[in-house]
Amino acid sequence: MFYHCTSIFTVDISEDNITPILPTSNALLTTNDVEFKWKEVDFADTYNLQIVSPNFNSPNIYVIDSTITVSDIHISLNPGRYQWRVKAINNISETQYSSPISFEVDENIDLSHQSVSLQVPLDSIYRKDIQINFSWQNLSFADYYIFQIVKGNIFSNDILFQNDVYSNSFNPPIQLTDESEYTWKVKGVNSVSESQFSTRTLFIDRTLPNVPILTSPDDNANLSPDVTFTFNIGVDPGNVHAPIHYYLEISMSNNFSTLYDSMTNNLDHIEYHFQSVGTYYWRVKSIDEAGNESDFSNIRTVNIQ
Repeated sequence: MFYHCTSIFTVDISEDNITPILPTSNALLTTNDVEFKWKEVDFADTYNLQIVSPNFNSPNIYVIDSTITVSDIHISLNPGRYQWRVKAINNISETQYSSPISFEVDENIDLSHQSVSLQVPLDSIYRKDIQINFSWQNLSFADYYIFQIVKGNIFSNDILFQNDVYSNSFNPPIQLTDESEYTWKVKGVNSVSESQFSTRTLFIDRTLPNVPILTSPDDNANLSPDVTFTFNIGVDPGNVHAPIHYYLEISMSNNFSTLYDSMTNNLDHIEYHFQSVGTYYWRVKSIDEAGNESDFSNIRTVNIQ
């Protein structure tokens, strides 16, 4: 019965052993995408994974020393010699570390099992600028990279641009003028092999969102201090619809030379509590994730009593 009451009792795991699975002892790996796996320990909450190079007796680099919640994780490593170990932890106890396991990431030039780690822009980002710089991490033993931009998603074959690149960043001499989804792709190449393409998507949205139309409260309304401002912008007119948020300004002057308050919300209404009575002016504009901004709406007043 005790072992079925983990929500009430915490089990001491200090005498348990943790069993590593991958990488195995003295493994020679031909990929930089290394899988670390071990057998789960009953009643463990987390695991502490340590990886060093070349070994724990004389470490030159601590690659990772992290607490994680899973028992299977992939980590990209450069060619070289490594050791790893892991221990299980809960809120009252922990196991001993497993015995260090040595392995090597092969320093050969075969890229076929390796992958390029893309950096910027982030995946599925919205942009309004049409000239974009792309970057990725260097891949060991790649002589150069093939860079592509495809119009559409990762399954599209509509290649807009392709170029060989001899560094880990590139500003292609094209402008992504059409509002559309695009996919950018990079793979490493050397004299005997090449990696698979790594891919990310991005969206170009250059259309200004509609100016918000204020719906309530009515202009010059007399209200209590708790007010809900509502507005709408209708249908986004562009081909790509970047998510929109709304920027509300409140002022005690009709030219908004100084602000009483301001706030941003991704809903078409904003609840607000006024701290003092008086006449206030309010207006709203819409801003999308690509950075496009509408003009401000017309101005209304509220009289807080």
